[in-house]
Amino acid sequence: ALGVFTKVAVKIYPHPKFKTVVVWGMSNPYDMQDLTLEIGKQEFGIAHNTVMVQGGNYPLVMARWPKDKVPHDYEFYKGIGVSPWWMNWECWAQTQEELDYVVKRINSMAEDFKKNRAKDGDAMKPWELHPKQIASRMKKPNKIAIPYSFWEAGFLFITWYTPWNECAHFAEMYNKAMEKYGFPPVMWIASIERCRQAICMPIICFDSTKEEDFERVQALNQETTEYGLKQGWFNYRPDPYIHIQAYYQSGMY
Repeated sequence: ALGVFTKVAVKIYPHPKFKTVVVWGMSNPYDMQDLTLEIGKQEFGIAHNTVMVQGGNYPLVMARWPKDKVPHDYEFYKGIGVSPWWMNWECWAQTQEELDYVVKRINSMAEDFKKNRAKDGDAMKPWELHPKQIASRMKKPNKIAIPYSFWEAGFLFITWYTPWNECAHFAEMYNKAMEKYGFPPVMWIASIERCRQAICMPIICFDSTKEEDFERVQALNQETTEYGLKQGWFNYRPDPYIHIQAYYQSGMY
């Protein structure tokens, strides 16, 4: 139903002719967070042209395939140019000149951040996408969720809302927890209203045919929810095992 709605919305508000995707890679979520915030603050003439700002980490690549078919170690992905973390800016414009200005401005701000304020500037680099990759990332509705079930036999999106300047801390905390419970640390993060808020979505890839895997998912969810609520973060659609706790502790409910 959401896919149909998205297609209708795209027909009512058609994409402009001039659009592209700018991507920068980095070694850690804090550089991803802070660069994106700086660009998000450039609202008029820059950030308003970035209609989708979303990123994540390299397991987003590996966990989209059956776990016995692809390498799990980062060195393989490093060899093909995939950074440990990255951010995409999907840019729309009414003219080529406008699009060129937005892209140039994003890249110049990224270069300045890389040289002067990054935690690991040496690791930051632009990610040059093939035209087919750009077209795929801009396709609506986005079918990003479907392939993650290939990893084993199931997947679960766990959605949290945080202030943008806390999304790196969230990602670092949650990735450690996923690895602790034996899950690949798959993290997807997107900007809401030009970095006023972050939607953080750990993607839990597990075998839905095994009861013990469900138990690990529940234990992970319990531990991270107890931590997240103390930070003031908002858990969207908590599962039945932590539902009461979420309602009781989170003032935002």
